[in-house]
Amino acid sequence: MTTGPGLPAERTALAWQRTAVAELVLSAFVVLVAARRGSPALLALAAAAAAVAVAAALAVIPRSAGRRHESVHARLVAVALATTVLGLVAAAAAVGSAGAHHP
Repeated sequence: MTTGPGLPAERTALAWQRTAVAELVLSAFVVLVAARRGSPALLALAAAAAAVAVAAALAVIPRSAGRRHESVHARLVAVALATTVLGLVAAAAAVGSAGAHHP
């Protein structure tokens, strides 16, 4: 394995990018489930979570080589925020489905 001074930062950036892509996929799934359940409140929460996931992805995935040196803290906060929001929406969906009566 080749090592160099910039490789740890590159691996971290790639990990954040994978996390952002996973959050996008998860948020799309949550929006789909919310739409199938027909709950306007849950759909609004899911759409908000999807918007946060998109914002996090835009913050994490570099659009140019110069963008890689932006604030590491800001990118970490974006991913952490998206993860937290998605977790809260998933918890709300779980609580809402547990209380719902299915025929």
